[in-house]
Amino acid sequence: MLIATHVAVGAVVAQNSPTAFWAFVLGFISHLLIDMIPHGDAHLYKEYKSGKKMKQALAKVSFDALAAVMLVAWIFAYVPNVNATIIAWGLVGSVLPDLLVGLCELYKHPWLEAFHRVHFWFHNYFVDRKKDMSLKHGFVMQAFLLAILVKVIV
Repeated sequence: MLIATHVAVGAVVAQNSPTAFWAFVLGFISHLLIDMIPHGDAHLYKEYKSGKKMKQALAKVSFDALAAVMLVAWIFAYVPNVNATIIAWGLVGSVLPDLLVGLCELYKHPWLEAFHRVHFWFHNYFVDRKKDMSLKHGFVMQAFLLAILVKVIV
């Protein structure tokens, strides 16, 4: 999923969480669960790992990260009645799994490698059993989901 999608889900989860702790935990769990939905990017990681289209993959991740940062800024600047602490912890939980995967790419620590396997078990659960959708369809589906989530956040 796009980081921006994880951020939006994390914000919705956090808005409905009683404490920052639960916002973090539920944001983290939400990341793994929504990653199970086929969304067209299963091949991107494989291309990145093989060295094919590495620059394209990094450019897409950078653009996605920028969109996520803009969404976070919008949430804190314009959404009324936001408990900033609870929302912040929900957002951290919702993006932490991808950050841990990135750290695993840099540092081959056994704990990070174990989490990497867990993360991709969720990410590829249905894709490996059926098939992934096209990246274009995955992007359209996530844009639609983002529009709904932004409406829910407000």
